[in-house]
Parts: sequence; C-alpha cells; structure tokens
Amino acid sequence: MLSVPYALYAKTAGSTSGSANRAVIVSFTSSRNVAVGDINNTIECTASAALTLTTDFTSMVVGETINLEAHNGAVLTVQAASGVTINYNAGGSGKFTSVAGNVRFGFLRKTGANSYIISGQ
Repeated sequence: MLSVPYALYAKTAGSTSGSANRAVIVSFTSSRNVAVGDINNTIECTASAALTLTTDFTSMVVGETINLEAHNGAVLTVQAASGVTINYNAGGSGKFTSVAGNVRFGFLRKTGANSYIISGQ
C-alpha cells in the first residue's frame, strides 16, 4: 500500500522535475479568430486588434486558458461570435486598453462548449 504523500509525489513528480512548461508568446498585431496555437499560451498584443472567439472551437477544452496582454498603447478586444458567451453575456466582449509605457493583463478560461470567462479587464 502506498502512503498518501508518496502517491501525491508520484502523481506530480513528472511536473516538478526537469524543465518547466512555459507559455509561448504569440505575437498579435492584427484582428483574427482564436487559434489552436493560442491555447495555454500568451497573446502579446502590440497593435490594436480584436481576437474573436468562434462558435464550436473544440480545439480548446473546458478549463484551458489563454493569457492576454495589451502593450504600450495597444487595445486588445476579445469578441464573442454569434452563439458564444463571455462572462455570461451572449455576443459579449472584453477590452484591455493599455497606455504608452504600460501593459494591461488579462486571463481567458473556457467554461463550456461556447462559453468563456475573462478577468483583468
């Protein structure tokens, strides 16, 4: 029989040893739909643009996230397509407005088939 501490160690040992998983920085300078490469990574918006969350984006599963950054005067808008909700609002949006010399941060998490929450707006 394994002890609880050993069982916990065995379950997490792979993620606590070796190199850490790191988010990839995804350059974002023009409006587009959410993409597979955005999942669990960081969108670095350096020119005002919109990221659209499309209906039935099944590549992203419930619980997965995207870090959001708007840099140095850029405005990052996250827009829900028809049939998608953001923060429980159908067709909703979130906006991150940075000013020169500053960064605005946010976080997007998938909560259902076509629903997301955004924090840090």
